[in-house]
Amino acid sequence: MYEGRVYQGQDLFDRRTSLIQYRDLFNSFPEVTFPISVLTSGQNQELVAYSWDLPNVVPNGHWWYSNIPAYIRRDLGERLQAVPKTK
Repeated sequence: MYEGRVYQGQDLFDRRTSLIQYRDLFNSFPEVTFPISVLTSGQNQELVAYSWDLPNVVPNGHWWYSNIPAYIRRDLGERLQAVPKTK
């Protein structure tokens, strides 16, 4: 897909990604607020869990490829229901 047009297909979703690779960073700097945006609704569920558990992780924005009202509604609904109101 996109061979020869977009450098190495860097604009494509990759479901192998996870926030777990950043856990040491989040835990090492508790005084730093990390505003995180994710690519997919599956990743949104993970972000909601991190935001629930870690005071310095905050959901932020919505990736433009997922800028579809139905996706935004669902993802924001998950965030509003689960993420602490202080965030």
